[in-house]
Amino acid sequence: WHPVYRADELAPGRPVRVQALGEYFTLYREQRSDADCAGPSAGRVFMVEDRCPHRQTSLYIGWVEEDRIRCFYHGWAFDGRGQCVEMPAESASYAAKVKIRAYPVREYLGLIFAWFGEGEPPEFPRYPELEEDNGYPLSNSRWDLPHNFFQRMENDLDEAHVNFVHKTQ
Repeated sequence: WHPVYRADELAPGRPVRVQALGEYFTLYREQRSDADCAGPSAGRVFMVEDRCPHRQTSLYIGWVEEDRIRCFYHGWAFDGRGQCVEMPAESASYAAKVKIRAYPVREYLGLIFAWFGEGEPPEFPRYPELEEDNGYPLSNSRWDLPHNFFQRMENDLDEAHVNFVHKTQ
């Protein structure tokens, strides 16, 4: 499970493009019409592959209709499981044959986590000590960094690279 987005930044009905593990994905929160459903965390979250299989248009520039994402180019609509549910100008039976990859997501502790592995995801890890209200508000923040996370972590321990990578002359 990888954190991919801040939950409070994902507004209902506004898809976003997320980059994780060197690939792009489309993340969106369903657009609900319920009067009692308000606020940024209202509605289920879905993540699908970034491109429509028809003309390879990025799905994040499309729009959300309830739990569906509709492609900007020809209007193909995909549900949160990645199943094509509507293809304007095509026979209704053809949509059932088209599916894009969808990824399991969980909203937890103000973040949205996604599972990128094959098959059923493992049990989602929980951190009860962070769930408790101990008088200190839980907060999170986000930085877009143009580097590989694992190489960055390794560099914290590798002082030998400083003389080469960060040379000032």
